[in-house]
Amino acid sequence: MTAPSARTLSVSSRLRVIAAHLGAVDRLLAAGRTLDAVAQLRAVRAALGAVASQICRRHAVHCLGAGTGSLERDELLAVLRWAILTRTHRARQHRRTA
Repeated sequence: MTAPSARTLSVSSRLRVIAAHLGAVDRLLAAGRTLDAVAQLRAVRAALGAVASQICRRHAVHCLGAGTGSLERDELLAVLRWAILTRTHRARQHRRTA
């Protein structure tokens, strides 16, 4: 089965796909296919990161479009800080496993 383009899926659709992949991980582990399960988990982690980025982008657009109030700016900055910290953390983890 070929997955649809990541850009065409809504957040809820992406989350349903991720949930299905997690079910596959469970089945792979039950079948003793540990390495396949780990590979699938890496794909799940990447997909979750993509969903988080999409949500952050949408929220940033919402905050910037809502006006220039300080609350919206502060909220946007908090989201951006989270995104940067998450990306930095993932990069560190990747370097450790490489």
